[in-house]
This record gives sequence, C-alpha cells and structure tokens, in this order.
Amino acid sequence: MEIERGAFRQDFYYRLNVIEVEIPHLQARIDDIPALAQYFLERIGKETNKPVVGIRQQGIEFLKSYPWPGNVRELENAIERAVVLAKERYLTRDDFAFLSRSPAQPFPQSLRENEKQHLERILSFCGWNISKAAAILEISRVTLHSKIGEFDIRPPAGQG
Repeated sequence: MEIERGAFRQDFYYRLNVIEVEIPHLQARIDDIPALAQYFLERIGKETNKPVVGIRQQGIEFLKSYPWPGNVRELENAIERAVVLAKERYLTRDDFAFLSRSPAQPFPQSLRENEKQHLERILSFCGWNISKAAAILEISRVTLHSKIGEFDIRPPAGQG
C-alpha cells in the first residue's frame, strides 16, 4: 500500500476514506457490457462524427466473452478504436478482432488453463504486486505464491 511505502500520508488517507466504494471488475458484470458499449458507441460516434449506430449481436456476444483485464476503460478504448476504423453503420465481431489472442481458440481448454490465465491477467493487472493480486483474488499471499509455483507463472522482464 502507498502508505506503507511512505508515498501517501496516513492522515490524508483517512480523511478521504469516509465511504469505501467497491466496484466489481467488468468481467464479473458482463450483463453491463451491452449498455456500456452502446453508451460509448453513441458518445464516440458524436465526437468523431462517424455514423456508427450499433453493434451486431455476434459483436456483443464477443464483447461479453472477452475477459476485460483493463476493465471499463479497456472496453471504452476498444469501442473507440472500432468506431474510428469502422466501415459500416453497425460494428461486428470482426471490428473487435484486435482484442483476440487467438481467433481459432479464444477460450482456454480446461479449468486448470483457465485458472492459470486468470492468475496471469490479475498479476499483470496489478503489476505483479502480490498483496494487491491476492486481495483481488480473495486468497492469501501464501496461496497465491503456491499457485504461481504450481503453474510456473513468471513475471515479464522488469516486473516481480
């Protein structure tokens, strides 16, 4: 935490920390994705003067299946990129191809692989801050270290 590092004053933290608002990650709120996507599409369409008016169902289904490691901001950026590059009035799955890791196999094959990929995404999202990642995952730091070893997950160069 920033207080422990001396980067944030404790008294200031308590002054700001009157009400804690916890917002779940977008991946846990997939039913919000269509409304958020439409909101961003309309706003960005007006800002860019592009006549994009909606997203086809297969595009919505893809957006709902994507893990969104960058949360709502990543969704907003994806919509903006798709709108700016769109050639039609409706966005399709193809307009979001840049989000795919592997078009032939967009989902993990097993629960074990899914768990490994989720751990990697959370660790990356947290900049390999083990305490923060463990808190998001709602597990202890010891358990997270154990899983990192079990899956042989290694941080990118310069992190961890």
